[in-house]
Amino acid sequence: MTKQSPSIVKNDGLGRKGMNPATLMTLLVIPALLLGAGWVFWQQLQDTPAREVGILAPPYGIISVRFSTEPFPATTSGPVQMILLMQAGGGSTVNLDRVTYSYNSPSNGEPIEAEATQIARNTYQGILSFDTIGDWQVTITIENDGNINEGTVTIPVKPPI
Repeated sequence: MTKQSPSIVKNDGLGRKGMNPATLMTLLVIPALLLGAGWVFWQQLQDTPAREVGILAPPYGIISVRFSTEPFPATTSGPVQMILLMQAGGGSTVNLDRVTYSYNSPSNGEPIEAEATQIARNTYQGILSFDTIGDWQVTITIENDGNINEGTVTIPVKPPI
């Protein structure tokens, strides 16, 4: 019969006390912070209006128009650059006769109208100027082959920080 030696137990510093308090706090605080940040991000997504609209433009069919502003969110502090990215089905290039836009304040004042400038393939640019905070309606009008069609997006305008 062979004798077995007793196994050696390592002392990892935990003993009967359990987990180190700093480690325990870290394991509780970090997930709570991540959850809180995720919740704030989700709320911002929910509060942001749709920034894409489909506009019928023969012969391309429905063109997807993605709308972005710089700065985002738009503010009342000065001119806001608007970029319109136009994409036909399958990502094909669109050659449009004319792209215009108009926008008016939440109090439904007189609309401001302007023509967008093509700055790259499928990309148009315009300048917006907001004098009040709130949700502004921007109507994008596409003229092509004698057809005129439009779509509207809502732009949240915030006070300058």
